[in-house]
Amino acid sequence: MNSDSEIDELFATLAQAGDEKLGSIVYGYDRVRPAAQEVLIEMLACIRSVFGQRLQVHVRRTSGPFELLIVQVPWKPSETESGFHPIIIGGEDSHPRIVGYVLCFNDIVQLFSPEDLRHIRVLSSFWADWVESFNRQRA
Repeated sequence: MNSDSEIDELFATLAQAGDEKLGSIVYGYDRVRPAAQEVLIEMLACIRSVFGQRLQVHVRRTSGPFELLIVQVPWKPSETESGFHPIIIGGEDSHPRIVGYVLCFNDIVQLFSPEDLRHIRVLSSFWADWVESFNRQRA
């Protein structure tokens, strides 16, 4: 599991950095073609605040070397209609990097072993179960 300070640093970069620095928080960013890099930066837009607000971690779950953060994004409601959003992170160069949301980003999937993808699917299943439980409790 990543430390709270590592997650805070990741979120600070997400909230405050310009597009040229955002690649530093995406897993495998330097190992994909420029067109894919553009897509990866665009994928971060849905969890970036235009006002520099930071995400708040609600739930953390690990599977192997990956961690699911269920974060509250009050400025961007999600399918739970509550502002919660999944972020999957994995370590690279001793720093947490964003791997994807419900699954890993398509442009970096080739960077993962079958075992890595199994761990990512475990976290995806946890997210789906969490959303179902959350929605049941609200009903």
